[in-house]
Amino acid sequence: FAQVRLQNLLAPKQESHLAAQLLDLESADHDLRFHRRLEQVRDMVAQLNARVSEKTDQLRAQLAGLNLGEADLARISGLIDRGDVATAEELLSFARKGESIPEQAAETGAEMAAFLEGVRHLGAPKPSSTGVSARWWFDHYAEGRFGQAETDAVTVALEAWDSLGRPNERRNSFQKHVPSVLRMLGLSVKGPVRLGDQDRKDWQVMTLSITAEISDNVPGYVSRLGSRAGGVYRVLVVANPELGPDALLRHLPEAALGANIILYLQPLGISGRRRLAQASYQKPQQAIVVDPAVLGWIAAGEVRSFRAVQRVTLPWAAYRPYEPFQAGQVSAEVFKGRDDEKSAIMAREGGLFLYGGRQLGKSSLLRQVADSFQAGHGGNQVAVYTDLRIVEIGLSRLPGEIWNVLAQELKAVGVLDHSTSGNVGPATVAAQVRQWLDENPERRILFLADEADAFLNADARPVDTAGAQSTFRTLASLMQLMADTERRFKIVFAGLHQVQRYNRLTNSITGHGGEPVLVGPLRPKAAVDLVVEPLAAVGLVFDNPDLVWHILALINNQANLVQIVCEGLVEEMQSRALSPDGGRPRITAADVQKVVASGGIRDKIRDRLRLTIDLEDRYRVLTLILALRSLTDGYARGYTPQELQEQAHGVWPEGFPEQNGVDEVRTDLMEMEGLGLVLPLQGRSNSFVMRSPNIVNMLGTRDELDAELRTSEFTQKYDYNPRVARRSIGVDARQIMRMSPLTDEQWHDALSRRITMITATTALGAEFLGKAARQHAGEHRQFVAVQAAELARTITKWARERTPHLLFVDLRGLPAAEVRDAVERLSKYAAASEEDGKEIPRRRTLAVVDPLTVPGLDLPEVFRVQPRRWNTTSLRAWPEQPFVSAQERRNLIEATGGWPAIVEQAIAQYLRGAPREDLFEAMRVRMDDPGPAVDHLRRVGLSDRHVRQMAAWADMFSLEEHRQGKAHAVPQDLAVVLDDDLDEAEALLTDLEALGVLDDGNEVLTVDSVTFRALRAVAGLQDGSA
Repeated sequence: FAQVRLQNLLAPKQESHLAAQLLDLESADHDLRFHRRLEQVRDMVAQLNARVSEKTDQLRAQLAGLNLGEADLARISGLIDRGDVATAEELLSFARKGESIPEQAAETGAEMAAFLEGVRHLGAPKPSSTGVSARWWFDHYAEGRFGQAETDAVTVALEAWDSLGRPNERRNSFQKHVPSVLRMLGLSVKGPVRLGDQDRKDWQVMTLSITAEISDNVPGYVSRLGSRAGGVYRVLVVANPELGPDALLRHLPEAALGANIILYLQPLGISGRRRLAQASYQKPQQAIVVDPAVLGWIAAGEVRSFRAVQRVTLPWAAYRPYEPFQAGQVSAEVFKGRDDEKSAIMAREGGLFLYGGRQLGKSSLLRQVADSFQAGHGGNQVAVYTDLRIVEIGLSRLPGEIWNVLAQELKAVGVLDHSTSGNVGPATVAAQVRQWLDENPERRILFLADEADAFLNADARPVDTAGAQSTFRTLASLMQLMADTERRFKIVFAGLHQVQRYNRLTNSITGHGGEPVLVGPLRPKAAVDLVVEPLAAVGLVFDNPDLVWHILALINNQANLVQIVCEGLVEEMQSRALSPDGGRPRITAADVQKVVASGGIRDKIRDRLRLTIDLEDRYRVLTLILALRSLTDGYARGYTPQELQEQAHGVWPEGFPEQNGVDEVRTDLMEMEGLGLVLPLQGRSNSFVMRSPNIVNMLGTRDELDAELRTSEFTQKYDYNPRVARRSIGVDARQIMRMSPLTDEQWHDALSRRITMITATTALGAEFLGKAARQHAGEHRQFVAVQAAELARTITKWARERTPHLLFVDLRGLPAAEVRDAVERLSKYAAASEEDGKEIPRRRTLAVVDPLTVPGLDLPEVFRVQPRRWNTTSLRAWPEQPFVSAQERRNLIEATGGWPAIVEQAIAQYLRGAPREDLFEAMRVRMDDPGPAVDHLRRVGLSDRHVRQMAAWADMFSLEEHRQGKAHAVPQDLAVVLDDDLDEAEALLTDLEALGVLDDGNEVLTVDSVTFRALRAVAGLQDGSA
């Protein structure tokens, strides 16, 4: 039932009827006769089978209407006959586009079968008290598979292996023999072979540290053994037979979590590999084990290939080839395809703008381009990668400061002179770039500017110039340098779909950026390679090659989703026992279904698809309309922009106005095509369909999609409003984007006064106010951070200065009397307007104080401002945050209370791949733990007395009552826990309001959701101690 429902094969009434039958079965009297219940089950199965049959008949009709060859017809017919609707629909989507049906993935198990045949051969040598030669396996494999003659290099490696088996030679000449063996395995040792001091007494196990280069030109399969190893390997030489369950891995210390290679001088055999696989699954330390059979295999036909070594060793290790949550840092081992995109970026004549949805691989592509561009050019080609979001260009820093970032990066690689100032201007940078390029005609510079949306948005703002306004002034200066150097200097901007839109502005300089480079779903071959090759390397092959297309059908060829699903397959299959022949069991359709259907992975797939669809609500509305109409019409037709505009206008008039509406919808659909969501119908470019029914199925059931379209509150893309807009103040060490605690309007008001007092707690972002104040002070006012103890001395010093400046002092934690004295001193200093008849430049002062200190400070000349928690409206002013629908924003605020640090952490975790609902639930239940609860209440600023009082109040209500708005924080209710003292209750409410913990939504005054949970957790702690 669940599978048929998720494939949207049930009409709403059928789904409701069958769901009711299931509930009846669950709640039925257990005394009901067995045959009666069996009849009910059979009836339900018959109804479900009928729906599947209707769907397969529909697919057969579509198949009959396509002009396909006999082989393709037979292949898709076979899938339909087996009930594999998802794969059949994916292959049919190629035919609808007029493209060839992709070939089946190649069988990948033959190599492993040939290797294992030699491992378990009855004539193979057995373990001995000394090492065992690899020569028998070399002869066996060379004769039976490769037909390889013995070369001098092979002889040297085989003899070196034999020498390591002899104790004296192992002890006295390992520095010579180990590099010879490793060279045959594809690792060229650089520098000395270092022996661990602890192993000098026991020559049966030697631990060596080596530095080596991989001989293969093509990356391997596991980054920990390749690109992330940094060329450093721990090599163990183990001489004696080891029979324990973790006999080999026990020699690895706890900290050995990187690239480990064990040269095991005994044949491991099938039983040894079985033990190794089990131990590897249970231990964090991993190693590839090279025994005589592995060396013989490599010497016989895969000389000096570390890739080949991995293919016959990884199946019994538990290294993971996939890295689904390395956002923007995908290793070369699992970076597949994108050749055309790489060429376009590197080509002098290629486009300047690279765009695509979230998590589609833009950053990883740019990093791969940077490596490829520089390789093999002797330093004549320089690539610089910069994340503009991290360096805050267009956020806290002006667009023109991109020249400073470029100068810093070019100094680091020797293009600019190291004496060049950090604040060098564009003219100086451009001159030095031209000089460096002119010294050698082969030289080129590629500047890869990632996360460029904020930069372009900021640079697009009009700037008054002589007699007119200009836009894109910084971009124009960069493009001028490109023109002056005939594009030997080239910049590429990467970002979301807005980047493409700037490229379409034909009346702007951005319209001269060339053909934009789209990063969408992987092309079929690259997607297949990403599934098949890493899995095969760890010994996993598919029972049916078309299962590869079944996976790709479910995940829309998105590289990150491929990694998520395949990582789940690796984890599932590595947990199982080896097959009788010593290899890993084959992956069946049931295995794929189990992994994909698991809640965590399915949620991740859905959330990643949503990241693209939710880029803006216009995409979302069009996707929902297309999905629902396709379900109604059985995917039998396409839909014109005119049709979609009319329906979208009915759903959301403000978002789809009638004027120019059709043209804008057509543009939206073209962008959605690039993002892999829709397709123009073959032969009818003005008619669009969903790219695949599988996308619709992953987004939700028919009822869920219909409810979303009917009940969602769609919002226009946010227009700047200083009342709620906050600037980014940068990305912290945990890669969390931090936002200013105050809005732009609050900062404007604060810096327009001579003295401002900011009342803030840690929970409201007090620790970030200094950085935000420095940012908002601007270039024309010097920012001066003052320690409270140094205030008097600092004021005396700056009283003599004529430079406009801002004094910033944090007075939190000081007694009220000291705070009053400091604020009065600041007020008097800032109020001074002239001295000896001369006007003093404007002075500004900011003081951060505890909110509960303020009531005692009756200073009318002091302006007061307080940070606010995030709410559903202010979240719209954060362009980078991914929760675009009103309901999602409400869920986020409910889970985080709107507290800045928690909101920012939640958004960062979601963008790194945390499933949405799991994330929200984790945020909620975290406050059920007394440890985080106490910490939150401390950060909020509640005193111990406050906590005792409010915990007693919170204990009067359940979480559900709070959600329903029944936990009223009014004097009468608070007085219940305060011995009916209404005056104390009023005073407590005043303090709560000052600390910013009260919510008054729905005309109900209460405590925010996070603080309420924290108070209940503390109440339970107090009850326990009582």
